[in-house]
Amino acid sequence: MQEHGKPGLEEYTCKLWKAKMTSLQTYHEISVRAANFGVSPEKRRDMAEKAMLDYQYRSSCHKFIPDRRNPSQCRFFFLEICLLTFPRCPGWCEDHLPQGDQH
Repeated sequence: MQEHGKPGLEEYTCKLWKAKMTSLQTYHEISVRAANFGVSPEKRRDMAEKAMLDYQYRSSCHKFIPDRRNPSQCRFFFLEICLLTFPRCPGWCEDHLPQGDQH
């Protein structure tokens, strides 16, 4: 599950989270490949960091709204999923998004 996420929730997974996981996988692959070719640890780190920078430029979400408690995280991000991808709730309860935040 750590490597592949939650397959049953694939369609609900946050776009930014997917991009981050892809970049981390790329980071790991570059590091391992470089180590196998005998590249120095400093050079490996530089190569892998470039892969992580690519994540920052490729990832975006038009639904992103910063969380008040953690501005670098979206307020709709919860345990790797985007709450906005779930069906609209017809009722009201304290555990659901406010009607204005639902799509």
